[in-house]
Amino acid sequence: KHLKLKVGNGVCDLDAIGWRKGDQAKLLGPGDTIDVAFTLDENTWQGMSSLQMVIKDLQVSGIGL
Repeated sequence: KHLKLKVGNGVCDLDAIGWRKGDQAKLLGPGDTIDVAFTLDENTWQGMSSLQMVIKDLQVSGIGL
């Protein structure tokens, strides 16, 4: 049901979650460059806190690095 990604820009990697966006996984391949609309949220799991992107929308950009 949900989409879970690790998104990076070469400097920083963040976990990303897309609630009810699991169907978009079939559009993505390893190493794809994507454009992402997101908000930042604090994720707390087993007593550890970290920043997490909450995906609002995404698309494969078609521009490789």
